[in-house]
Amino acid sequence: MDPALAVETAFKAKHRNIEEALLRGDSDVAKLYDDATIFITGGSGFLGKQLIEKLIRSCNVRKIYVLLRPKKGKPAQVRLHEILSDPVYDPMKKLYPNFTDKIIPIDGDVRELKMGLSEDDWKTITEEVNVIFHMAATVNFQEDVRTATITNVRGTREMMLLARACRQLKSMVHVSTAYSHATKHRINKAVREDFYEAPIAPEDMITLAENNEIDYLNDILKNRGSEWPNTYTFTKAVAEETVRTMAADLPVCVVRPAIVIGAYREPSPGWVDSNQVLGASGLVLGSILGMIHVIRGDTNNRMDFIPVDVVTNVLVAAGWDTARTHGHSGRQTKIYNVTSNRNHFTMGKEYFDYTQYKI
Repeated sequence: MDPALAVETAFKAKHRNIEEALLRGDSDVAKLYDDATIFITGGSGFLGKQLIEKLIRSCNVRKIYVLLRPKKGKPAQVRLHEILSDPVYDPMKKLYPNFTDKIIPIDGDVRELKMGLSEDDWKTITEEVNVIFHMAATVNFQEDVRTATITNVRGTREMMLLARACRQLKSMVHVSTAYSHATKHRINKAVREDFYEAPIAPEDMITLAENNEIDYLNDILKNRGSEWPNTYTFTKAVAEETVRTMAADLPVCVVRPAIVIGAYREPSPGWVDSNQVLGASGLVLGSILGMIHVIRGDTNNRMDFIPVDVVTNVLVAAGWDTARTHGHSGRQTKIYNVTSNRNHFTMGKEYFDYTQYKI
């Protein structure tokens, strides 16, 4: 048998117990999403595609609204069709041929006020939606500070305002990053599942981005954000403060994944979005395929990789836990770090062993 096929077959055999549990329909987590209407931003991304697949396959959802902005002249409906042609959905097409009927594109853009939603779409979402997953963000480490702020900070503020307007909201999951507060002075120190002081108040940062030139904003970043390595982590830290200050009585949580790579098991081992081959997943794949022969770095550095399906499972479970505990006395907005610190491997021996022998 082909080695790759043998690995996939072995993993699918291990996964049968999970599939049998899903068929029984007695999962407390899945019950939250039973007949639920879900709103997702960032659904066109690596994590978003896998989350949609997981929700449809594992939960009896009523419908999933996916916020999509027009891109390269393609409207939301066309973009959704392209997204659903990804191989990650191939097993779904066999199990549930009509699953696409549950997925509805919504024209919008997190970079716009009210996320660019029309009045009708705003009304539909606020009247119907039960669970929100906010994943949309610019993950470009070299992004200019204005674009990063408008997308990651103001976009989060607009999402929080939408969530507050939702009449039937049971849970909201805000996706951040494990590196939002991995600042220079915290090197070799733990970043706990807590909110940390933001480098600047969110509304101040939004106002600055809306009304000032890039050069001035870069000076602000140098003064306030020197601890952060790039505009991505800086603005995600401010976005977390946006969630903290606007959460109040909302059923909201924050999930902080580390570096997301290809799937461990679901829906098939090794699945990766083609757009990810230039990132961390490409580093793994390139070594496995023999395309990368040399990597420069400290062999003792930890490779904080997390499979995409592990992150997705945390998102779904965190949404359930947030709904379950909402309204409890003393409840605070909870944070979930999704990292490999308990099962890590270094850039040296473990990484070499994994890429050379495990696959």
